[in-house]
Amino acid sequence: MAGRKRHSAEDIVRKLRRADELTAAGKTGEEIAAEIGVSTATLYNWRRQYGGVDTDAAKELKELRDGRDYQRTQIATVEVAAQYPRAFPVAPVQCVLVEIGGELFAIG
Repeated sequence: MAGRKRHSAEDIVRKLRRADELTAAGKTGEEIAAEIGVSTATLYNWRRQYGGVDTDAAKELKELRDGRDYQRTQIATVEVAAQYPRAFPVAPVQCVLVEIGGELFAIG
């Protein structure tokens, strides 16, 4: 099985533009996916996430999502530290988790 390849936001937008050109030329989804080197599911997901976005906006969107994932990891670490204080030699952090617009934020 081939390893996963992480595509940059610029690569995704470039490949989506190429996919749009191929669609206009009458190619099927499977043919388009094969030509740009991704699966049909990946092509579908990219169109759903990045459709109609230019490269700068796509890069910013990807950076925001990466930052959100980092914040979730940090929140999970704080929650585990609070549940298992002996596993973490530092003093536990007192904070309140607040959900705003589907995002979790630690306040305190």
